[in-house]
Amino acid sequence: MAELIFMAGLGAGVGSILRFFMLDQLTRVSQLSTSWMVVIINLLAAFGMGYLSGLSLVLPWHTMVTTGIMGGFSTFSTPINELAQVLGNDDQSKRKLVLLKTGIMFTIGMPILILGRHFGLN
Repeated sequence: MAELIFMAGLGAGVGSILRFFMLDQLTRVSQLSTSWMVVIINLLAAFGMGYLSGLSLVLPWHTMVTTGIMGGFSTFSTPINELAQVLGNDDQSKRKLVLLKTGIMFTIGMPILILGRHFGLN
């Protein structure tokens, strides 16, 4: 059990660094807001999670790359936090935008995860 916890923690650190690097690089080349970049990163993470779950990795490595790296790379807490903030807000346009981004992540994320798994299995 200690080995799995270590592998997950190590992977989470790697995933967080990858997310930070990717956000930094996207900011330099894109006009997208950070919150839209988070949507893109989470969709990439969904594909990656699907792909990796389709591979036949042994348990410690599976834990490191799925729970660890992909968990650290994705950041579903950011859109959920945005959603919680706008639900009590009177700004309808901001609320609609946050609902749109959250909807995109969860409705498009699932087919992307399934597509990634298909590639991982084949």
